[in-house]
Amino acid sequence: MVTLALEGAASYRDKHELVLRRQAELPNAMWQSDHTMLDILVVGTDGKPARPWLTTILDDFTDAQAIAAIARITRGNFRLLERLFPQIQRVLKINELDTITNDVIEAAQSTLVIGVT
Repeated sequence: MVTLALEGAASYRDKHELVLRRQAELPNAMWQSDHTMLDILVVGTDGKPARPWLTTILDDFTDAQAIAAIARITRGNFRLLERLFPQIQRVLKINELDTITNDVIEAAQSTLVIGVT
């Protein structure tokens, strides 16, 4: 608690969190990747069944920006989240996109009727 009081929340988080978390400041500054074997079988070139691998690489900055936009729009309202995500999927499909960006979220939001509280 002394670290929190004297050095602030960022210092406390950096010194005492179990998982080191970083936040990208710019696009392409930090990437996350994952490599996993899929739970499906395909026929290989040799005619034998094989399990393919899926590798994903994500730009942390794009993800952080999209999450911040969703949080700003919904303010934790789960009903609004339930309405927003299908619209995001719709915008992605119509525009043949595979990355959720601020523009995608804004387009999805524009199709919703959101009252002021």
